[in-house]
Amino acid sequence: MCEVIPELFLSAALPYDLDEALVVLEAWRAAGITDYVDVRIEDDASEFFAEHAPDIRYWCAPADDHLGLQDQSWWTQVNELIRAAFARGGKCMVTCAIGVNRSPSIVFSTLLTLGWEVEAALTQVRTARPVAVAPYADQAAVWHALTRGKSETEVASLRRRAQRWHEQNPIDARRVISSIHGRLAS
Repeated sequence: MCEVIPELFLSAALPYDLDEALVVLEAWRAAGITDYVDVRIEDDASEFFAEHAPDIRYWCAPADDHLGLQDQSWWTQVNELIRAAFARGGKCMVTCAIGVNRSPSIVFSTLLTLGWEVEAALTQVRTARPVAVAPYADQAAVWHALTRGKSETEVASLRRRAQRWHEQNPIDARRVISSIHGRLAS
């Protein structure tokens, strides 16, 4: 569980083992998590939350982790869910399968909506979750700029800033993902 800002957290999805999942869930409760946004297309935890955590709002906003373009409406949908949790005074957990690609990218986009600069937001996400690759950050920057009515030049500039941050702060995505999958298998 990685706290990005006091009301926004990032993690891998809950473990499939029930006992392990319940331990993680209790840690989330202890941190005050009120809303859970699950961006996995490959699974759905709604039944688990209905049975074991009816006190936590479960939201499923699936997206494929294909490293291609994410639909612009997905960014809007997920950010509306997160901002609704904030408006209620809640704390939101955002997860994808292993907390490396989709969820860090979404959390980055949320920080942009809160007024963070591209570089500071990406640094905050990586500081909170050192394995965050956030390969969709440039798309998030474009989404943010477009929803704010920015010019084509400003859109391109924000996208380029996200790309430049990644160039200046490289992470070996294959090594990270292999390492996480190795731990999950053992």
